[in-house]
Amino acid sequence: MEKHEKNAAAIVKLLSEHPKIDKVYYPGLPSHPTADTARRQFPKGCGGMLTLRVGSKEKAYAFIDALQLTDISVNFGDSRTLAIHPGETIYRHLTAEEKEEAGVYPDLIRVSVGLEHSNDIIADFEQALEKI
Repeated sequence: MEKHEKNAAAIVKLLSEHPKIDKVYYPGLPSHPTADTARRQFPKGCGGMLTLRVGSKEKAYAFIDALQLTDISVNFGDSRTLAIHPGETIYRHLTAEEKEEAGVYPDLIRVSVGLEHSNDIIADFEQALEKI
């Protein structure tokens, strides 16, 4: 779990500062609506789950399609870094209105940060961001 947390922190830092990322959702960020609760309930860190928004469904697909190290899979909590488009996978059965109400936006990408070296994950994300 420590490695998941350390890698997630590195990825969140990259994504939070990147101009092609519209929003990063991670309970470990001070700006997250549940940050105070997360600090109390998870004093050793928030783990490796995060979501990001990239501006459009097309950009989300371009980013996901460009990933090379990251596996495209609906699992989470794996030793490998995984990414998916939740609106077209785990929430595909919902209407557009239900997705919007649930915060599952067309440009949303869910990431489960794995145990690879953080530099390798960052390099993969950076090269994929260049494609959008």
